[in-house]
Order: sequence, then C-alpha cells, then structure tokens
Amino acid sequence: WRSSSEPDAGIVNFYQPGDTLCGHVDRSEVCATSPLVSISLGNSAVFLIGGLTRDVEPVPIMLRSGDVVVMSGPGCRRAYHGVPRTLEDTLPAYLRDEGSDKDWQPYAAYLKTTRINVNVRQVFPRGFNPLEELQKEG
Repeated sequence: WRSSSEPDAGIVNFYQPGDTLCGHVDRSEVCATSPLVSISLGNSAVFLIGGLTRDVEPVPIMLRSGDVVVMSGPGCRRAYHGVPRTLEDTLPAYLRDEGSDKDWQPYAAYLKTTRINVNVRQVFPRGFNPLEELQKEG
C-alpha cells in the first residue's frame, strides 16, 4: 500500500473508565479505499466491527495495549464500528508504576485508568491540495 496511500491525518482518542465510542461510519474521508492504521495503548477495550448497514451483527475484537488494527478496503472502511467498552485494570505490567523512576510515576498513574488510541488515515485523494481547491472556489 506504500505506493498507493499517503496518510494525511491522525487522530488521538483518550478513553477513561466508562467512556465509549458509539457505532459509526467514517463518512468524512474521501479516500475510503486507503487503509486506516489504529494503535492501542494502555488499558484494553472491546472493538466492534459490523457491516455496511446496522443490520449486520458486529464482530467483537479484544484490543490490548500494543495491538495494531489495519482497516482497509471500502467494505471495511465504510463498515459500522465502535468501542462499547473499555476494560479497567488491564494495563500491562511493563507500563505500571512498579519501579522507582520518579519521572515515570505521573505517567503510570494516568495510564492506570486510560486507554489511548492513535490512528492514521488518508482523508483526501493523493495530490489533493486544499489551498488550490479554496482558490478555485474564491
């Protein structure tokens, strides 16, 4: 995909206990065929992915810290998906505050209750220049 995709946007989602991401379809991206890469950090979560309509029963996937999901193709990129639940007390041992490093302690305390999701995607077609498009309209 390296030659056909050109990521131009990234999103970082922070989840605390009880936070969810309702089932939705990413409709703002013009490039639904380019892959979306999602990286999970911190506590685990349940990720649901369904079909192109809400009639398709979603499949649950457990996402743990360090997991990477690649959503590619229009059938996947336009599928309903969401995070109905984050799981408390699932932070991996290597991220917990078990050492004496005082610099790490504030981060470890934050991570104990947090799930972080970083995703990268291509929103616009390759070569798209938003400034050119605005100048055409103006």
